[in-house]
Amino acid sequence: MDLLSHPQFVIKEAQELAAKAYNADQAFFLVNGTTVGIQAMIMSVVGPNDSILVPRNCHKSVMSGLILSGAKPIFIQPEMDLAFGISHGISVERIIKGLDDNPKAKALLVTYPTYFGSLNDLQTICDIAHERGVVVIVDSAHGAHLPFMPGKMKDPMKAGADAVTYSMHKTGGSLTQSSLMVMQGDRISATKLQKVLNMLQSTSANYLLMSSIDAARSELAMYGKDHYKKLRPIVSEAIEAIEAFGDYEVLKSDYIKDKFDQTYDWTKLVIRVNDIGLTGFEVYTILKQEYGIQMELAEGYVVMAVISTADTR
Repeated sequence: MDLLSHPQFVIKEAQELAAKAYNADQAFFLVNGTTVGIQAMIMSVVGPNDSILVPRNCHKSVMSGLILSGAKPIFIQPEMDLAFGISHGISVERIIKGLDDNPKAKALLVTYPTYFGSLNDLQTICDIAHERGVVVIVDSAHGAHLPFMPGKMKDPMKAGADAVTYSMHKTGGSLTQSSLMVMQGDRISATKLQKVLNMLQSTSANYLLMSSIDAARSELAMYGKDHYKKLRPIVSEAIEAIEAFGDYEVLKSDYIKDKFDQTYDWTKLVIRVNDIGLTGFEVYTILKQEYGIQMELAEGYVVMAVISTADTR
């Protein structure tokens, strides 16, 4: 067959197809989740005592990557949304300040999109970072669908990111634990990335996981744009229906743009429920136990559902 640690045949071909679909120079299949991709990206760009800028609301895999690399984190506070009780992406202004205050920083990690769907101006961020010789790596665990979305949402590779890790199993349709890392340009060594992945990943890569990545890539590449084009009006109708109940507010693109100057991934249906006198956790439990509706998550003020290409009316 082939080896994920040194692909020469079918895995190599599948990774090349993934790179093309995701507008990248090279792609790496991941069988230890996006966690291993984030760890590998960090370990490939920073070492002991090097500085890397990271959002304060980053995933815990960033922390383990910092421990493994020995790098020093410079935390940047994200934009806080007090009305919905959630955080959004880090602003361009805070990134500029972070770079100004830490001129020796070697890398910047951006979460794009956030769990709640916020998308900051990644292209401007990449341009600013690259002008200063700073490498940009992206945690796009919740953005495997972005390159196939119609509209203004920017593909991380087209925005200029040097390396991106996607959770294909979250929004791409592959099996749980399967992810994809892509890279472009020469700011990061592809050889080093592969070597680090070989240290971190299982040496017995599961072909079911890898096959599911390839199948998900094929589905998105061929039909993704059409699927999301058909879903958009359905999501709009759902938002109107939810808000028609009264005392519920759904997070929307205009709100994110006006309040935080960021764009929004409308496949994340974030519903503010605290005006009805219940917490998001209580509503989550009621929906699950009494109506058989499994939401993605709950927070103090909100519950969230994720829309995928498998959804219909």
